[in-house]
Amino acid sequence: QLRWLAVSNVSTFLSITALAAVDTSQNPIVPIFQQNATAVSLWTPDTTSPVLLSFTFDENTGILVLTFDETVQISSFNATTVTFTNLNGINYTLQSQPPLQGAVLS
Repeated sequence: QLRWLAVSNVSTFLSITALAAVDTSQNPIVPIFQQNATAVSLWTPDTTSPVLLSFTFDENTGILVLTFDETVQISSFNATTVTFTNLNGINYTLQSQPPLQGAVLS
């Protein structure tokens, strides 16, 4: 979704409003406005591959929902790599790429 967000140490900044948190005396945090956003002090690139955590399939609607442990780029999804297998070992691999408009991978 946000391919441009936090892609390097020179392009990652943070701003925060006074509504973000309070201390134990209920004093609001000092805001950091977007024009004065703070640069990241330590940035680690993502080197971990996404893991499929679960899926649901609705036979009535044909909707397949895949849930991953991290955000996945919808444009990278290749439906023809998905294979359903039944208890008898019969496989069915999806044959076409569905339209991506409105698609969400979570």
